[in-house]
Amino acid sequence: MKSYLSKVTAISAMLLTLSIAVPAFAAETIVEKTGTLGLVGTSPNIYVSFIDESDSKTYILKGVWTGELKTLGGVKVSVRAMDTTPVTGEIAAIQLPQLTVIDYEIVDVGGGTKPFVGFLHMDGKKLLLHVRNFGVPITIRAPAKIKETLTGLVGSKMWMTGKLKAGPVLRLTRMNVIKKAEPAPASDTKN
Repeated sequence: MKSYLSKVTAISAMLLTLSIAVPAFAAETIVEKTGTLGLVGTSPNIYVSFIDESDSKTYILKGVWTGELKTLGGVKVSVRAMDTTPVTGEIAAIQLPQLTVIDYEIVDVGGGTKPFVGFLHMDGKKLLLHVRNFGVPITIRAPAKIKETLTGLVGSKMWMTGKLKAGPVLRLTRMNVIKKAEPAPASDTKN
């Protein structure tokens, strides 16, 4: 019995220590916010900042999407996220509020323009942008030099703007790489 009590006491002490050492977080409710992205910090500690357009509050964005969001500085996005801001302890006093992003959508890349976002592919010599929920791939029309650049980006996630015509065909005016395609693994040439 004594051994059992000492184990319970040890576990209780450990739990008490953990509850003191780990800051409490804001209620993990999902929020939807729209704002502008930026970067804060110094290398190697660069973070994605988000300025909420409703109240001008600045947040640090975290989660699996931060790699993509880092490429979108100055762009207005809508995020669905969990508020993971520490609300107790020393960290809460010195840290910006935090949102862990679940999903995001680009709302405006400047001038009120909402871009097409998708993955770039080739079908023969045609460049195509596969946009989620669009139905059919969009054929990309661009000057030869731009097409040459785009050919090297096949497989990348990108945003593009331009004039959409029947087909659908997009006459490209602006673009940005959100996430570069992963290089294909080297093939095994041993026989």
